[in-house]
Amino acid sequence: MDVDERLNTAANEPSLDARAAVYEEALRAALACDGDVTDTLIAIIEHATHHPANSRGVGLVVARRTLNEFIQLITTAHAQQHGYLADTSCFRAMLERALEVTAAVSGLVDEVVSLRLTLASALAELGDKRGAADVYADVINNAPRRSDTDVWWMRLHIQLIELLLSIGDPAAADTFLKRALVLVHSVDDKQVAFDFRRVQASVYDAQHRYCDAAVIYYEQSVEAQDAQLLSAAVNSALVAPVSAQRTLLLEQLARDSRAASLPQAPVLTLAANGRMLRAADRALLETHLAPHQRHVVLGTDMFRSSELLRVVDVAVAEHNISAASRVYSVVKISRLADLTGFSPADIEAQVGRMITRGALPPGTLIDQVAGSVSYGEPVHPVAAAESQEETEATTQEEPFDPDASLYAGWCARIASCTQTLEQAHERLHAAGWLASGAAV
Repeated sequence: MDVDERLNTAANEPSLDARAAVYEEALRAALACDGDVTDTLIAIIEHATHHPANSRGVGLVVARRTLNEFIQLITTAHAQQHGYLADTSCFRAMLERALEVTAAVSGLVDEVVSLRLTLASALAELGDKRGAADVYADVINNAPRRSDTDVWWMRLHIQLIELLLSIGDPAAADTFLKRALVLVHSVDDKQVAFDFRRVQASVYDAQHRYCDAAVIYYEQSVEAQDAQLLSAAVNSALVAPVSAQRTLLLEQLARDSRAASLPQAPVLTLAANGRMLRAADRALLETHLAPHQRHVVLGTDMFRSSELLRVVDVAVAEHNISAASRVYSVVKISRLADLTGFSPADIEAQVGRMITRGALPPGTLIDQVAGSVSYGEPVHPVAAAESQEETEATTQEEPFDPDASLYAGWCARIASCTQTLEQAHERLHAAGWLASGAAV
């Protein structure tokens, strides 16, 4: 019996089960044939979903059952490398044609979603991650929630976020992460909740929110006893901007006995103890960083230099500026430049920014006349963290001025210079070297 005869037989079957069975048998028979069977399979699907007997009322049961069987059969054939569908490009073409003939049928919403998700998997398999992400995003944005559970939707969000991160689109990943946060409290599947926290940390990492990422990575490494997650926590903490939170996190990681087995353990120990990181330490750390931590460049907002800078270079430079406060009370800016590998102008600008955000001991000042940095008294990291939180809470609505500390330093030095000149003038006048009424 050829395909047309099978389809005519199916259309005349009064029983829904019998009609669906005829369509399913036709699908299996077509898949058993050699060569390109796309046209045959699509003809069966089109007949099963568009024939008046199947496109409305109870007849939709037949259309849904046939389309689900079609998805299962071709997915199995592709997975088992069977015949024409063994090739992923052919599998993709089959899915795209099936979507063309079924997407407009209003009663097949769930089945069309299944087709789209299968297509997304095929696109990802072919390396078209952007195309796969677009399909997932379209499903999330437009598919009705219906009876699918929050766990199912959370898994879908996780897959999309991972794809977006893999193609270097953290902004879009953050958008869907925020949507998933609405679902996370209603998800009772521990593995799904764990996977969500993992991708959340990955998004924070990609956004250069390294301390936030490190905290989640470390919590998960303890929960799962996973060395890879522990390594990710160490890396994120080491490249994070200097802060009281980073200091506490590094100390906590260094105390973890598991960290001693990590290849970057020597760098962690030095950083946690506030020691300087040398070129060899930076090279060791760099070999274990993620690509975006090793190669992604930052704009000129970090240093005054017009050069683009790598995350790891900025992180090590900031760490060494902070570590110098444990060695020096006053240090020449040129000396800090030697220790960090940046120009004195860059170091002066960066020290000012670190003072502004509270990353250096309170009372730290830049002496531009002497070309030096005077470090304030060190504060315990816990107290510094609390002070930083209070400062952020009271100034969160104020506009951020990264050069405020520089202006304050200039004002202080100008006042000091003026006072010195006034004192010199008084001494000269008292000695009779200046005419009466002369002024500086």
